[in-house]
Amino acid sequence: MMENESTIPGIDFYRDRDEKDFLERWEEQHGELSEEELDDLYEEIGKTIHELYTQKEIILGTNFEYKKVLVGEVDYNRFYNIYLFQEPK
Repeated sequence: MMENESTIPGIDFYRDRDEKDFLERWEEQHGELSEEELDDLYEEIGKTIHELYTQKEIILGTNFEYKKVLVGEVDYNRFYNIYLFQEPK
């Protein structure tokens, strides 16, 4: 269990390429995003993954999809309090 669960962790990607690949998949299905829309999307993903993880509905090291779009394989960095995504291995 994470410390201070009232704080929703953010999200990030291991490599720029991982984020680029996700955004390409997202835009194919949902259209282009403004910077503000992108920030909102990442916040929504963070809330969703945090809820699923705390309810033990997703396991770290598995693939995570948001609105039928693969975000990537999920991990958690306790030091920075963020969920990290990378392309599936």
